[in-house]
Parts: sequence; C-alpha cells; structure tokens
Amino acid sequence: MSDATKSKITKEMVKQAIEDRVVNGNGHSIYEGGHYADAGFDCGHLVRVHESDGSMKGSITGPDGEVVDELKGIYSLDFHYWLANKVGLTADDFGTFMGRGSQAQAILGALKKWADSPDKKEDEDGSQ
Repeated sequence: MSDATKSKITKEMVKQAIEDRVVNGNGHSIYEGGHYADAGFDCGHLVRVHESDGSMKGSITGPDGEVVDELKGIYSLDFHYWLANKVGLTADDFGTFMGRGSQAQAILGALKKWADSPDKKEDEDGSQ
C-alpha cells in the first residue's frame, strides 16, 4: 500500500470514527497508538512519551487512576489537530479557544460538519 493510499482520510472514515468515539472531542487523554491505528488512521508519528510535571494539571494518571511519571501514547488534542489538518480544516473552521477540552470540542464539531458536507464534485453538478 502506498503512502498516499495509507494516508487517505475519507468522510466515511471520519463519520465512523466519530460514531465509535475514536474522534471524541477529548482534549485531555493520552491513548495508545493502536487506538487510532485500529480505526485506520496512520498517525504513529504522533506517539511520544508524555511526562508528569507534578502539578495538578500536569500530572498524568494511568488506567488505575494513580499518577505515573510518564506515559507513552498519542495526546488526544494532538490527534484532533492532526486529523483536522489532514482533511483541510483550519482555525477558520473551528476557531481558537484557550482550554484543551474546548479546542477538541470545536475541532470535533468542524469534523462532523466536514464529514456531513457533500463532496465538491457532487455539489458542483448537483448529483449525489
């Protein structure tokens, strides 16, 4: 499979990922790389080691709720921005917000709108 084929993101993929809550408007969590790969997204380059900083907002908890020193995975907000960029969305489409959750929710809304929009070819000739 070529890189162009692997990285092709369709509206149906995004719709399914939203339905499956892979694209979920969560701007805080860190997911294992397979979480997105299993949904067909070639975003392994987003995997990194995230470190707790000891602060209330900067501490990372593991699946058991205990604070961990570090966690390897994909930061959900990074994924939302990456996906928006891959389908051609910009801040003009989803706005700018301070909070991580607000940013992710706005991107989710823009992705829903994009996925539900008609393809340009269909729109131009009026066919479906």
